[in-house]
Formats: sequence, C-alpha cells, structure tokens
Amino acid sequence: MNELIYFGCENLFSFKDKIEFTTETSKGKSSFVSVIYGANASGKTNFIKALDFFKFLILSSKDRNAQEMIPVFPFKKTLDRDTEFKIMFKSNNVKYAYYLKLNKERIIEENLYHYPSGKISKIYTRLYNSESKSYEFDYARNYIKELKNLETVCPSNKIFLSVAALWKEMDEIKNPFRFFSEVLQTNIGIGDVKWIERSAEILASSTEEKMKFIELVKVILPGLKMINSEVERKKVSIDELPSDLPMEFKILMSQGESTKIDIKLEYENGVVVDLSEESKGIKRCVEILGPILDILKNGNILLFDELESSFHPVVAENIVKLFLDENQNCNKAQLIFTTHDVNLLDTESIGRDSIWFTERAAENDFSTELYPLSSIEDVKKSENLRKNYLKGKYSWIPVMDNFKVEKLFCDSGSDK
Repeated sequence: MNELIYFGCENLFSFKDKIEFTTETSKGKSSFVSVIYGANASGKTNFIKALDFFKFLILSSKDRNAQEMIPVFPFKKTLDRDTEFKIMFKSNNVKYAYYLKLNKERIIEENLYHYPSGKISKIYTRLYNSESKSYEFDYARNYIKELKNLETVCPSNKIFLSVAALWKEMDEIKNPFRFFSEVLQTNIGIGDVKWIERSAEILASSTEEKMKFIELVKVILPGLKMINSEVERKKVSIDELPSDLPMEFKILMSQGESTKIDIKLEYENGVVVDLSEESKGIKRCVEILGPILDILKNGNILLFDELESSFHPVVAENIVKLFLDENQNCNKAQLIFTTHDVNLLDTESIGRDSIWFTERAAENDFSTELYPLSSIEDVKKSENLRKNYLKGKYSWIPVMDNFKVEKLFCDSGSDK
C-alpha cells in the first residue's frame, strides 16, 4: 500500500510561512480524495507545484554537478531564508518520515525515519555544521556499514537519499525513493507529453486496460466504437537535425529518442477521426484517462491541478467518484486536486476534513495560507457548502462591484 499522509513546506513559491496538509481525517484514517479551492492566484497550483518540485529535487539531485547551484524558489520577501520540506508517507506498507532543509548553495539538514513495527526508528540524519563547515551524519546501527561510505560521494549540493538510492539496494532507501519516482504522479497542465504517451501505449496494447479505457471514453463520447493507437520510437539521427545547429548540440540530441504518436477514434457510423481533429475536451479525456486507470490499478497518488479544465463538470465528478468508490479503487489510490468547480462541494463522500482552501492576505505579505474546512468555526453540518463558498464565507473570492464596472465603461456625465 502507498499513501501520502502529510506534507509541509516553508519559504517556497508563494508560501512564506509553513503550510501543512494532511489526508488524515478526524477518524484517524487517510482519505482517498482531497480537494483544494481558492481564488485565482491564491496559491492552489503552487501547492501542487511544491510537491512536484520536492519530487524533482530528490530525483534530479544525484545527477547534479558538484559545483552546480541547487535550484530553489523562495518567497520573494524572504530570499535569505532556507527552504524546508517535511513529508510522511507509506511505501510498500511501511511508513516513512522525511525532512529536507536547503538553500541554493547546500543541503542544510536531511533526516529519514521509518516505522517498521509501528514505532519511529532512525535510518539516517545529516546536519551541516556552519562552524566546522562540514556535515555530521548519524545512522541507526543497522545501516552504518551500508551508508557511511557514501559520505565521500555526496557533496553539499546533493541529497543523500538520491545518492544512496543510486548506490544501494536497501529497501529502507529504495522504498522511499520509489515513492517519489513512481508512486507520486502529477498533472499540472493540458498537453503533458508524458501523459499522452502513456495513454497511447495503453491504447496500442491488447490488454484489458485498453478496453476499460475505451469503455470509459464511451461514457463521455456517445457513438464511439474503438480507439486505436500506434506509437513509434526511434533514435534521433544527426542527419535529421537542422543543418545550422552546432555539432555539439547535434551529438547531444542524437543520443535521445523521438516519439511519433498516432491516435484515431472510430465511430459506429464508420467515420474515423484523428485525435488532433477532436475537441479540446476529448483530447483532454484521452490524455488523462489512461494514466488515471493505471494509477487506480497500481494504488498510486495523483496530484492534479484544475481537474475540471477543458471538459464538462460531470466528467470531473465521475473521475472523483472513481477514487471514492472502494470497488473501483480497491488498491486505495489517492487523488489530490485543485478546482474551481463548486459543484464538487456537494459531493457528500468528500468529507470536510478533505476540503481545503488557499488564501492570500495583505497582513501576511500576500503569502499563501492553506487550511481545511474543518478548521473553520461555526460551519454547520446542514449548511449549503456551495452557496456559502460563493458568498466568501470560507475564503476570499472575487466579487465584481456593478457600480465600479459601470464607472469603467460609462461616461459619468451620461444621461443613461
């Protein structure tokens, strides 16, 4: 079983102070679905980006040159402060806690713990001593022999977890690294190349997943009979590259692969249409539904920004229901998403512990605050969440003032 339990970060993007998010409900169980609401520019997308950036830091760190700066994006008014991350999760049924503190020059602190028998146990800690300008490592007795010799190959700009995963086959390292490399999956925008490639591969197969995929699209697209796909991968040839490119660029580019995808939709009336000719909504459905079925099958975690983007609200609602339905989601995959679709507030299966809001206020330098609906006082069980959200009861939302709009477009001296 895989599970995101808690995530916190500080001094990143629009988050000046620590924000904390959890999937744990008041009943002590983790929810399958969590939703984040908020006005435009309130920081909803930044929450998804923060988790995705954390993942990027861990996966890319092992490949960083020793003299290379660490890419960090602190809050604009606290550029001199360190950036911090803390996460608790389950990978292969084992609970882990991981902490990372860094700036563009070095890793300041890094700790990895696990709960192999229900009690917290250290795997390693790493702390930069500013006086001696060196690192102090501490390991659980079982891991000293395995991990201590990696200190010499882990410079100050590399994450120890990333380096250890490259060199060691220990489950205590591989499982948490696998959580970031395979389990935690993100969709932040329309036209994600990796997502459409995954859908194309499923559709090019003759597996049961292909037929499930097509049946799901049929619900959205009446008259659809079949979807066929061809995926062609080949190494990039130097001769195919533009002649004006410098040779060193050609050599680098020729080491990669090019992918050609051809997806065609066949309808019951015999018409065959290329996916590129379909509406944005159909393209979006074909892009995301394949990977979503794969995530449900493997019990992974999906972070999705603006779930309702480019298609009918009913489609978004049905995707949410796939994760909420324990018969469909038997491997307990999780969905964490942002949205403006207020209709989803009426989905009774999304508990109040799992509905979150982002807000930015002048008194806090317009940094993002994140909080759950359950933390707001005087919210009655019977009240209409959709109606009160649109009134701005739970977080600030923009309300157009008719008088001011008229002042913009009408002459004040007009008789109208």
